[in-house]
Amino acid sequence: MGAAVEFGVFVEGTTSLRGHMDSNLATEFFDMGSDFGAGKYSNDVCGMVYVADKDWVPSAKTIKADTLIVGNPSGGLYADHGSNWSVADVKIGTRSDIGEMWHSDETQPFINLKEEFNRLRKLSLSYSMMDNSEGVLKNGNEIDFSDVTQDVAYYNMDSAEYGSIISGINILTGNVQLCVINVDMKDCAGSDLLLQRTKIDGIGTGANSYNCNKVIWNFYGNNEITVMCDETTGTILSPDNDFYMANTSAGRFIVKNFSNGGEAHFTFRFRV
Repeated sequence: MGAAVEFGVFVEGTTSLRGHMDSNLATEFFDMGSDFGAGKYSNDVCGMVYVADKDWVPSAKTIKADTLIVGNPSGGLYADHGSNWSVADVKIGTRSDIGEMWHSDETQPFINLKEEFNRLRKLSLSYSMMDNSEGVLKNGNEIDFSDVTQDVAYYNMDSAEYGSIISGINILTGNVQLCVINVDMKDCAGSDLLLQRTKIDGIGTGANSYNCNKVIWNFYGNNEITVMCDETTGTILSPDNDFYMANTSAGRFIVKNFSNGGEAHFTFRFRV
C-alpha cells in the first residue's frame, strides 16, 4: 500500500471537503470547505494533512488541535478556542518534521502521488486477477471467510451481484488477516455505484475500528463510475474512480477524487 497506509483519505486528485473529517489526509489539491483535523492519537503522534499543491492557501476554517499541516500553506489557518480546538496547537509542518518516512529526494514532492497511484493501480489489477479462495462462502448478505486457512483471501463478484445485496453486508473475517473483495464494475449500469452499508465481524462504522484494516473492497473495471456510499467501513481501493461519502464512515479511502457530506473517521495503519 506504500504511503497510503499512513492515511485515512489518500487522493490522487482533488479532495472537496463538505463535511467534517477526522482523518489523516494526503491529496494533490484541497478544497477546504469544512472544519477538519486529525488531532493526536494514543501514541502521541500528531495527525497529518499533506497537500501537494504548492499554491494551496487554506480557507478560513477551524482546524483541530495537534493537526500537522505538511505542504505549503501560506496563511489563513486558525482554530477556535473550544475544548478540542486551539490555534496554538496547529502546526505548520515541513519535510523535516516527518523525517525519512517515505525517503523522498529533496527535489521531489514529499509524497509523489502520481507514482503512489501507479503502484496502487497495479495492486488493484493484481487483486482482480485472483480466484476465489477455497473455503470462502457467501450466504445472503454475509461473506464468510471463517473456513479459509490462508492469511490473505479473496472473493469476487460483479456489480450486479453486489447491487443485489439490499440489506447491508457483513464480512466474517475468521482468522484471515486480510480479506480482499473484488467488485468488477465493467457492466455497471448508470453513472454511479452505491455502496452497501457494511459491517466487519458485526462492527459497523464506529470510529477508529481496527477491523477496518482487515477488509479491502477493490472496485475496478470502469473509470466512468462514481463510487458513492451512505455508510461503509473497511478500505476502499478504487484508484481510477471518484468517490462521494454521504454519511459517517470509518476506514481508508484510496480514490481518484474525494468529496464528502458525512464524517470520515481515521482507521489504524495496516499491520499485514
